[in-house]
Amino acid sequence: MKRTQGLLRAREEAPGVSRILQRTFPDTTRQHSLTERLSRALEAQREHRWVERETGVSFNPLPARLLEILIREGRETSIESLETALSFFPISDKNPVAPLTTWASSGTPGKASDAERAAHQAFALDLIRHLHRKREGALLVRESREEEELSLLVATVLTPPQECSRLEELLRAAIHRTFPSAISQEVE
Repeated sequence: MKRTQGLLRAREEAPGVSRILQRTFPDTTRQHSLTERLSRALEAQREHRWVERETGVSFNPLPARLLEILIREGRETSIESLETALSFFPISDKNPVAPLTTWASSGTPGKASDAERAAHQAFALDLIRHLHRKREGALLVRESREEEELSLLVATVLTPPQECSRLEELLRAAIHRTFPSAISQEVE
């Protein structure tokens, strides 16, 4: 019964991502496992707590966006990366960029698997896109960190340009759009 409720929640709250999971993972065991994890992540948190949405406007919830970024934009179908992204929830109100600060301070970035790096890159990309939209006036976002500090934190998920994945190319472009003066030459 609880499993069925989880599947229904994910299908109701994130119908597009539920369909993406069905197409990407024809094996129903994997598909159901990811959908259940998505449901738990949605229950824990639907959005960055610092993002204010207009009442009545529909949006793709944060956990679903991370999966969509990984699968559609990053062409990442590793179960490890998808599960890692869903393990970020709930995110602390006191540290809305906790997945990145934990990552940066752990010493993990240099030793991370491609799947772990992809999950963190998807989180960083979503975060930067919302900050960029704030600048364009589409969303109201309260500052959680100084821009330079945040840009350097986001840079911890980057690898040398010659090893760049598609997801990382998107992240680099978003960094340059959002933090044009704050990114050092090292990141380029």
